[in-house]
Amino acid sequence: MIGNSAGMPPSASGASGLESEHCEEPLGPGEIARIWQAKGVDVELLHGQYKRFSFARHFHAAAAIGVVDKGVMSTYCHGRVHCVPAGTVVLLNPGDVHAPQSGAEHGWSFRMFYLNEGLVRELSGPPGEEKPVWFGRPFTQNRSMYSSLLRIHRTFEEDPDPLQAESLLAAGFAEIARHAPRAPKCEASRPGLTKIERAREFLHGHFARNIRLRDLSALTGLSPFHLLRSFQAQVGITPHAYLTQVRIERSRALLRSGVSIAETALQTGFADQSHFTRQFKKFTGVTPSRYLPEHAVRWK
Repeated sequence: MIGNSAGMPPSASGASGLESEHCEEPLGPGEIARIWQAKGVDVELLHGQYKRFSFARHFHAAAAIGVVDKGVMSTYCHGRVHCVPAGTVVLLNPGDVHAPQSGAEHGWSFRMFYLNEGLVRELSGPPGEEKPVWFGRPFTQNRSMYSSLLRIHRTFEEDPDPLQAESLLAAGFAEIARHAPRAPKCEASRPGLTKIERAREFLHGHFARNIRLRDLSALTGLSPFHLLRSFQAQVGITPHAYLTQVRIERSRALLRSGVSIAETALQTGFADQSHFTRQFKKFTGVTPSRYLPEHAVRWK
């Protein structure tokens, strides 16, 4: 049964200011991870099995859909911590902040599809008739949807040809359309949202710079404390975590295009390659070397 606990894991606790964070090596004994780009379709897939590793709080620019297929995952999402057992379907909207970690002694395994916004629109209906996809709950238990997504993800591990891959995704999205809890897309209207959006746009446009909290304060006209509190309340993570997320997303695109790890670290504003590697693992669950195209099919 899906529930929530009164406590919050260390990885889900809010950081203060723009301080750096550190993490342990994610792929320890009994932990495996594979992340790869499907051939012929613009979708990224992850199959991870973890015991001790905790993801940093992060979000995805488009829908993240998948299943927990083994063990129990514990994750912060929508303001509380959820206990998510095997057999659960994961339905994350763009911007849903989450931070998966183990919810049981033996860890958990999950399989995820990361779809970009364009592909989601294509799968949502005929051209001109696409309906926005917005899930009403981040986790749900539906045997039909779970079995379909699990079967499709396993088939993608066998490297299907583009036509089969497109057909699988269309079938999977049709299953989601039939069974997934849906809700109208929420548009926040709290005072000060425009100022926070301005701060977010600045972080996107200047991610390679050494940004200070006072820079954002001057930009928005909010005191540093008010900015920090408002940003975290509206976005779900601190400005520093958001900046790191932006840098990681840019680094993923660079690595996929064949840019070296060292050059990627330089172009995305990280202090050095070691710092980049630590942060990349926290947000993706794999090392940058495992994300490079030539290593995309390997497991640790």
